[in-house]
This record gives sequence, structure tokens and C-alpha cells, in this order.
Amino acid sequence: MEEKLTRAKTYYKNGMASDALDILSEQLDEYPNDAASLELQGLILHSFQEYQLARQSIETAASIQELSPSAQLALADSYWFTEEQSLATKIFNQLSQCEKLPSHLLPAIAIGLGRAQSFHAAIEVCRRSVDSDPTGHQARYGVAFYMAKVGYPPEFVLAIMKGLVDIMPSVFHYRNAMATLLCQLNDPDRAFLAIADASFVELDTVTCPCCLERLTRLFDLGGDLRKSDYCQERTMIIRSDNQGGQFC
Repeated sequence: MEEKLTRAKTYYKNGMASDALDILSEQLDEYPNDAASLELQGLILHSFQEYQLARQSIETAASIQELSPSAQLALADSYWFTEEQSLATKIFNQLSQCEKLPSHLLPAIAIGLGRAQSFHAAIEVCRRSVDSDPTGHQARYGVAFYMAKVGYPPEFVLAIMKGLVDIMPSVFHYRNAMATLLCQLNDPDRAFLAIADASFVELDTVTCPCCLERLTRLFDLGGDLRKSDYCQERTMIIRSDNQGGQFC
């Protein structure tokens, strides 16, 4: 029984998730109450965004034994995407209060809390992630992003973003967020300097129409009419497809 589960784990870790699912299917045909195999099956199905099937596997595993934190997180995520947001939010919040969580799960928990608009809890989870890995720039961005969401003064958030840009100047997303905050503080000249060297490839990563309109104004201010026109055209194309995830 353990041999097939071990092989499935090895396949999954080595990027052979479909093969791992085949092995788990054989295993569960023979041992339908194997909670560890059900849990792994659910995790893999979740990675394929098969949320309803993932939910079924993990719920069955949970009826047999206590779930691992990874499986709880996958279950919460699956609930969220199968129209059970209240259950998802409950699990995200429960996980955020666990003191002995594996640190690699913290960013995903913060994202879940953010979706549920539990922004204060998301800030604390991101801070824990920063404490566990001071080099984790994405967690630092999460702190700034969720602080902005709950209405911290822009100058407070800007202090975090400036430090982040100093550490990771090549990440346009961070420079763009800093430019947004500088605009909120009525400092368009510094805002333009933050994004002046943006490439057209980097501009293609901006999916928020409000951000693109702001970039259009900044490039106008700086006299870069090619990029101004480009941002304006992109705004028109994706006006109906605001994906969020940026400072607006």
C-alpha cells in the first residue's frame, strides 16, 4: 500500500502529476479509505484547478483523519472556487491563526484572506512570512498592498514600497506601485521617474485600466508620447477586463 503512495509522491514532486493521479486511482480502487492517498489526490486535482473533484477527495480524507495544513489550504481554495466562500473564509482565518504553519504556505494563505477581504489578517500573515524569510520580496509587497487596501496613509505604504524597489529595482510591478503612491501624494515628477524606463514588454503586464490611465498621464508629463499612446491603446483594449491586484 505504501509503495504506490510513495511512487505517486515522487512522480508529483518531479512534475509528473498526471502519472501520479493514475497511480493514486489504482491505489484508491484497492484501498478507498486510504486518507493519505485521498489527500494527495486532492492536492494534485487542486493544482489542475479541478476544484470540485479536489474538494470531494479532500473532504473524504478529512472524514477519515485530520488534514495536513497543505490539504486544508487546498480545501479552502476549492471551497472558494465552488461557491462556498463562507467556508473558505473560515478555513483561511483558522489557518492564519496557527502558530506552527510551514512558512511556504503563508503567501497562499494571505492571498486567500485577501480574496475574502480579510485584509488585516492578510497583513499579519505577510508579516509572518517576512519574518520567516527576510529576503521574501513578494511578502513585503503583500504587506504594502493590503495596507493600502485597508486605508493606511500613502506615506506609510510608500516607505515599504521604496525599500522594496531599492531591493528589487528590476521588478516593474513594484516601481509602478510606488509611482501610484507618489501620485496619491501629489508628486507626479518622482512618480514619472519611477516608471520612466519601463519597456513595452513591462507595460504589457499592467492589466488595470486605472493604472494604465495613470501611466498615460505620467508619460505625457515626461514627454514620452510613444509610451503614452501605447498605454492609452491598452486601456481601451482591456477596459472591460479589470483583473485587479495592483494599486489603484
